[in-house]
Amino acid sequence: MINMVVISIEGKILLYLYKKKEKVNSNKIAKDLQLNRITVVHALERLEKQNLVKSTETVIQFGKIRRVIRQWEITQDGIEVLKKELSAISEVVQ
Repeated sequence: MINMVVISIEGKILLYLYKKKEKVNSNKIAKDLQLNRITVVHALERLEKQNLVKSTETVIQFGKIRRVIRQWEITQDGIEVLKKELSAISEVVQ
């Protein structure tokens, strides 16, 4: 499994590997891709059902504030599938 960051440059979707200590969430991915966060999460969840992506959730609590951080790990095969799926969504949105 590979951790990932998804970044869009001039309409092209690129996937960058990142170290486990770095954090990325669906808000950042969606903002970089100019897509809705829910759209990105749904795409990742569809891949998770195909065993191409694995998510891990961490709960952090600050007093009364409770945050759930979800990190995604992706297989090499999943990278190509995700790239195609998000590219298709981006083209429909534009």
